[in-house]
Amino acid sequence: MRKGSIWRIVALLMALAMVAAACGSDSDDTTTTTAAAAATTTTTSGPAATTTTAAAPTPCVASIGIMGPFTGDAAFIGLVQLNWAKYAVDLFNSDMGSNITLIEFDTMIDPAQGAILAPQLLDDSDIVGVIGPAGSQVVDAVGPIFDPEGIVFISPSSTQVGLGAKYTGLFRTVPLDDVQGPTTAAFMVEAGAQKVFIIDDQSSYSTGLAEEVKAVLEASGVEVPGDSVVQDATDFSALVSTIPDDTDFVYLPWQIAANGQILANQLAEQGKDITIFGSDGEFPPIPQHQPG
Repeated sequence: MRKGSIWRIVALLMALAMVAAACGSDSDDTTTTTAAAAATTTTTSGPAATTTTAAAPTPCVASIGIMGPFTGDAAFIGLVQLNWAKYAVDLFNSDMGSNITLIEFDTMIDPAQGAILAPQLLDDSDIVGVIGPAGSQVVDAVGPIFDPEGIVFISPSSTQVGLGAKYTGLFRTVPLDDVQGPTTAAFMVEAGAQKVFIIDDQSSYSTGLAEEVKAVLEASGVEVPGDSVVQDATDFSALVSTIPDDTDFVYLPWQIAANGQILANQLAEQGKDITIFGSDGEFPPIPQHQPG
């Protein structure tokens, strides 16, 4: 099992535990539970038989919101998270006799879209918690909306340091930039890197990782030139021409894997034999072979 799958499972288990707690606190007259069949027990001891009737436990009925990029360039991240969520909810319902519904909110990993969707999610009183959002920049967009309402949101792929201190309702199941960054830098140092060119995409996810990696590399005596691009860029040929030929690694803390492939192709087109080191956001699932 891939490490990323483990983090997704942890996030889902936390969310389902949150639902179970919410259901456990429901009052008897809640409108979100269904009536259960009564259980009848007859006792024959003593001069007269007595009958005791007790209501069977009512099944848990609630909803979980899931926010992620289910369409767009980062859909490879969101669809994996969505499919794991569907599987976990189905399994939980089957095992627990519950009726948990998953409500999808497609952020397209766009902070503006997240800020539009967050109030819509809050309008659904059946939603007791949220899985996601996927990116740090979207977490930063929905946090000020969720936190005053006391809603818990559990991100399986938000890594920016400091978000947890800003939003009390945020929980995360993935190592943060201050863990991933130094580990990445240490790998490149151990590989003998003398020059690493870092390109961030100006998102909070990207700049956070870039800063962490750069600090460790520079402390190790590695030369660290770099540049920035916008996340929706698709032509890097001009930037590639500025990357020194003696560069050992190009580090890409990006969220759009396809853009990393474009940059790699353009490096090759210009005859630059440089190893690309991508962050976790550059790790899409291996595509399945399609016949024909």
